[in-house]
Amino acid sequence: MSQPVSAATEAGTFEPIQAFAPASVIFDDPTGKGFVWDKALPCGVNRATVTLKFHKAYVNEHKLPVAKVWLHTAQTRSDPEQWIAAAVKAPTDTYRLNALEWLEKDTDSENDGPGYAPADLTSPLQIEFAWTPDGVVSVNFGGEFVKHIRTSGSIDKIGLAVSWAKFEFVSLKVGRAGAPQQACATQTQLATSTTGPTGDKSLATERTAAEGMIPRITEPSLPREPTAAR
Repeated sequence: MSQPVSAATEAGTFEPIQAFAPASVIFDDPTGKGFVWDKALPCGVNRATVTLKFHKAYVNEHKLPVAKVWLHTAQTRSDPEQWIAAAVKAPTDTYRLNALEWLEKDTDSENDGPGYAPADLTSPLQIEFAWTPDGVVSVNFGGEFVKHIRTSGSIDKIGLAVSWAKFEFVSLKVGRAGAPQQACATQTQLATSTTGPTGDKSLATERTAAEGMIPRITEPSLPREPTAAR
C-alpha cells in the first residue's frame, strides 16, 4: 500500500498547465442556490492549487455557509460516483473566529472524512491537492492542516462550489509533479477545451446542486465524529 503523500513532500516539481481556468471565479449566493463551476482534467494531472478569499457569510438557521474545492471520480460497475472535497465553513461571528475547514468524501448515500480544524479566513487561504495513481488524496489547507483520504475511482474532474456565502477562488492551477505518465506523453499540450477558459460553458452557466453537480451542497454537514487537528 502506498503511503499518503502531500503536495509539499512528494518528489517532483509542480508544473501547472497554462490558462486552465479563469484568473478569478466569484460566487455570491445569498439565497442558497449552490453555485458550481467544474472542468474535466487533462490526462496525467496529479496536482491542483487555488487561493480562497472570503467576502461574506449569509446567516441561515439551518444551513452552513460553505465553499468547496472538489475532485470527482466517475461511477463504475464496482465503485460509486465520488466527490473528494476540501470544505471551508465561512465565519459567522463579528471577529471571523468560528470558521472551520475539513476534508470529506461524498457519495450519493454517505459522507465521510478524517475530521476538521479551525480555519483562518482573515487572509487568503491557499488550498493544495495532491493525488496518487492508487487513489490517495492529500489536501493541505494553508500549511496548517493536512489530511488524507482514499478514493477507489479515477479522478477526472475538478470543481468549485459555494452556498450561503460569497467567496472568491483565485488562480486555480492544475498540473503534474513527477515523471510524465507514459500514456499521457503525447497529450502534454492538452491544456484547455477548444473554447478556452473565457468561453467555458461550465462557467458561463451557473448551475445548482439540484442539477446533480455535487451532493448536498446546500446541506453540508460536519464529519459525524469530529476529531481535533493534529
